[in-house]
Amino acid sequence: NWKDLGGPDEQIVVIGREAGSGTRDAFEELMDVKDSCKYAQELDSTGAVLAKVAATPGAVGYVSLDVLDDTVNGLKINSVEPTEDNILAGDYVLQRPFVMATKGEISEQSKQVQAYFDFINSADGQNVIKSVGLIIPNSK
Repeated sequence: NWKDLGGPDEQIVVIGREAGSGTRDAFEELMDVKDSCKYAQELDSTGAVLAKVAATPGAVGYVSLDVLDDTVNGLKINSVEPTEDNILAGDYVLQRPFVMATKGEISEQSKQVQAYFDFINSADGQNVIKSVGLIIPNSK
């Protein structure tokens, strides 16, 4: 009950993705709750999770920051808001990277693969990444 956590006297309704979802696997691994979540509903898309949480009193779920909208509230963790700045600073702990991998060095790949990596790392490629709501890490 949310009352046990300082909220209203309302049942906690846990909404999540279906078993086998990469989003679910990442969430459960990051939160160290693998195989212990008790979902009221398991849905097959992030959009469905967002809509169900927005429409269900007492619901809580997980979605990527890029799809979070004003129909729900992002959850503070240790009093830290889920914002791009807090993620980049490493202050918001619930985050995961997207990685691209090749077998061997990029310079050993086909011209098409090399061109793809060149594009991703170009200003135009970085703008595409930003345009879909993903966060580009600070350069080290």
